[in-house]
Amino acid sequence: HVVSLLSATHQQPRAMHGTDIRRVRGWALDQLSKFYCQLIVSSQIMTPEIHALFHSHATSRHHKMVLTPLEQPGVLRHIRHQTPQVFKRIPVCPHSDTPDQRFSFFRDKILPDHLTALRRRTLIFTPSYCDYLRVRNHLREQEVAFTHICEYSSTSQGRRATSLFSQGERDLLLLTERLIFFKSPRLPSSLHLLLFAPPTFPHVYTQLVNSVAQDTAATVTCVYAREDALALMRLLGPERTNTLLNSKSSTHLII
Repeated sequence: HVVSLLSATHQQPRAMHGTDIRRVRGWALDQLSKFYCQLIVSSQIMTPEIHALFHSHATSRHHKMVLTPLEQPGVLRHIRHQTPQVFKRIPVCPHSDTPDQRFSFFRDKILPDHLTALRRRTLIFTPSYCDYLRVRNHLREQEVAFTHICEYSSTSQGRRATSLFSQGERDLLLLTERLIFFKSPRLPSSLHLLLFAPPTFPHVYTQLVNSVAQDTAATVTCVYAREDALALMRLLGPERTNTLLNSKSSTHLII
């Protein structure tokens, strides 16, 4: 919606609407108003989408300025127990192919290990609703006994899904980041946590990892790509993020 709104600005109207043309500046009639417009974008976090939006539509003839926090130490210090956290990088691919490559990597390399009887109580996290639908449809095609909730689920549906998962009637629970952000549900205790991608908001990662049971068999696995650099920096800090992105190894363990 924001992109559509900004794309519709600085256009010449199709009708006069009673405008006194004598009061309109010449540079506005020449469609040069975009060079005299100040665009201010305020956000709690920086994402690639916001970065692209700002640089695409901030066309003022004056300078552009981006203000970011000086330090981003990460949120690992807020995790209450030492659960092994494994970060797996997907193979490098063109930016437009990253969503498909991520899903293929998650489907073929990560998910099969958690569909066995030995990996019960697995919580699967997806940042976006589109990824949630892809994973949900794949699990249905594989005829996996699982339950799922998202931001569009009703309160009763959410309670039923978490109850089935907590009582062991379903081994997998699939949910979205928007559900956690807007509804702040009480996350059920899980033994294994799979992250389709790093969360956009760092406090969501803390809540997810802290919900994992304190067990020697507990695991946390996160899939990431180079496009997730900003999200990783909010989670792990700049030093660990640089290591994850530039290391020859595609698998990293953090305890």
